[in-house]
Amino acid sequence: MKPRSGEWAVTINFLQEAAITSLSSGSSVKCDLYVAGRFAQDHPQQQDEQRLRLDQPDEAVSLLLNVECAAVSHNSFGLNRTSEYKIDVSSDLVSLVLTFWMRLGFLTDARGKVPVKVVARTFASGKTEKLVHQCLLELGLPSEKNDVIEPLDFTFDKFYVLYHKLCPRNDIEELFQAITQGKADSINIDQFILFLNEKQRDPRLNEILYPLYDEKRAAEIIVTYEQDENARNEKKLTKDGLIRYLMSDENAPVFLDRLDFYMDMDQPMAHYYINSSHNTYLSGRQFGGRSSVEMYRQVLLAGCRCVELDCWDGRGDDEEPIITHGKAMCTDILFKDVIYALRDTAFVTSDYPVVLSFENHCCKAQQYKMAKYCNDILGDLLLKEPLPDSQVSHWLLCLIAR
Repeated sequence: MKPRSGEWAVTINFLQEAAITSLSSGSSVKCDLYVAGRFAQDHPQQQDEQRLRLDQPDEAVSLLLNVECAAVSHNSFGLNRTSEYKIDVSSDLVSLVLTFWMRLGFLTDARGKVPVKVVARTFASGKTEKLVHQCLLELGLPSEKNDVIEPLDFTFDKFYVLYHKLCPRNDIEELFQAITQGKADSINIDQFILFLNEKQRDPRLNEILYPLYDEKRAAEIIVTYEQDENARNEKKLTKDGLIRYLMSDENAPVFLDRLDFYMDMDQPMAHYYINSSHNTYLSGRQFGGRSSVEMYRQVLLAGCRCVELDCWDGRGDDEEPIITHGKAMCTDILFKDVIYALRDTAFVTSDYPVVLSFENHCCKAQQYKMAKYCNDILGDLLLKEPLPDSQVSHWLLCLIAR
């Protein structure tokens, strides 16, 4: 997939040893796999780079989801590269599928292979493992529960087919059959133009500013989204091409220009809907799920402005406060590690305040530790007294204690 001008191109390098440069700082910890990003165009104004090493391999996902925070100094790499991919990060669903595929590349075992059970967990919601194993077998991939898959064999094309086998778009299948009247395995250009103008186009649009689709525009869409070369040459759209088009950002449910700030942002906070996260620490299901510090980085880099911290008394001699979903058999993470993550990523992609929602179950002694960590680690970022009306950004607003 070729990156468009001005968008991000992310290069995945499977490395044994490497350093990552980023606009946010972090602790330096050895990691088996790293991911590096680079801009599709030069951004010379972003030269203030700091070294960043990640706590665990899957934490590199945050660099994939953030379109501003990472820049690479290629001289810092001792390259031991086995494979490389370039991707286009955009708002469409195909790119979201691509993100899931890339994440599986980090969840490898000690031998660098992708366990089948990890693939099965990716599609765990409402899908039985047996169905996942059957689809893997149909794709010619290892399919038994304890099998592993070679990363070079588990290409994005195969993952994309697997995705559609497990999550079929029956609505698009019905639409495809309606357009072709069930008589062909592809849509010809005349049928496609009719569909675009009669069904897909908003009839309220001004025909001068937004003219009707013609053969030239329909052919451009086919060239962009149709993967079958023969169909492209014949100006036809297969079902896969139709799915890719309908899942693209050309058919986004919102106006893409409205994703940028366009409203008056000088009103009191209570006047706005706030992009919020519930049970932020969980990377999966609420019962028996895995907690991860990385989730805080991901949601903040994605623009979230309110995160939840469910705080409980830590066990062991150190009695460090932990964050977990109480009485739900979830794993736990250290409270102080989360505070470090908040400090490093809270204002990378947005200058607007961050609200920390504390669900506090800790004893007084561990509450004191929590307060000290917030004060010492967050420092001047922590809002400790009322601000003048004009000063509303770059603050962490503590605290909603329950």
